[in-house]
Amino acid sequence: MLDQKVSKSFLHLLYVLCLVVLAGYVIALITLAIIFGIGLLVNLFDGKSFNDLLNMVTSYSSINLRNNLFVSLFTTVLTVGLLILHMSAIYWISQLLKGLSENQVFNDRSLNVIRWINYSVAGIVTIDGVSALLDNMGFTSGSLSDGHSLGFEILAWFTIYVIQVVFERGIQIKRENDSIV
Repeated sequence: MLDQKVSKSFLHLLYVLCLVVLAGYVIALITLAIIFGIGLLVNLFDGKSFNDLLNMVTSYSSINLRNNLFVSLFTTVLTVGLLILHMSAIYWISQLLKGLSENQVFNDRSLNVIRWINYSVAGIVTIDGVSALLDNMGFTSGSLSDGHSLGFEILAWFTIYVIQVVFERGIQIKRENDSIV
């Protein structure tokens, strides 16, 4: 009985911690949007028209890709995508922790939550892989990722996939057990 109270308290603490981290990510995303918007407005009102900005993007040679505005914008999009996927993973982890603290373990809702965690981590691995590829090809200089954490992220993705398979099997066993009774 005491162990259940301790585990529920720990799960609730992890749930609250996930919400705090999620709030930090939301603040970071809003701050990034504000900074990007201000930078865009400054460039537009600095005597440059939108056509001038487009000409700047298309006039860079392939030799000068480190300073290319297109590469900067693409890296910014990757960064925002990575933030959104991290927020998604943390949100779904918090929902899983909430369900576990309420003793809702082997049901369809938990399985769907684990699937969404799996999709989010798969997206994180993909964006990190693309970023590492761009960095290794010389397009960017460590702006988002250089691939050092990619192995760990792939391992985490496989672990989440194994957890998803275990939950699918647990739900199948539970349904078989309920149909016998």
